[in-house]
Amino acid sequence: MPLAETSISGPLPASLGKLKSLDTITMYTPLLSAPIPSELHECSSLAHVYENALSGSIPSQLSKLSKLKNLLLWQNKLCIEL
Repeated sequence: MPLAETSISGPLPASLGKLKSLDTITMYTPLLSAPIPSELHECSSLAHVYENALSGSIPSQLSKLSKLKNLLLWQNKLCIEL
């Protein structure tokens, strides 16, 4: 699902997690904001979510993505507990 350089704005919808056969999400637009929805762990593979204004913590549920090869989250405003 390429959403690169679009004018989509606002939060990522939690309903993206319902796309069970979704292979890759590629998004880089400075207009996306809000936390990453924890429902995204239901996608088979999530990659290339960068150069956005996503904030908050990285959901621990993303560790359940067993087919995940890459997760690029750079140039966002995310945090993680150590």
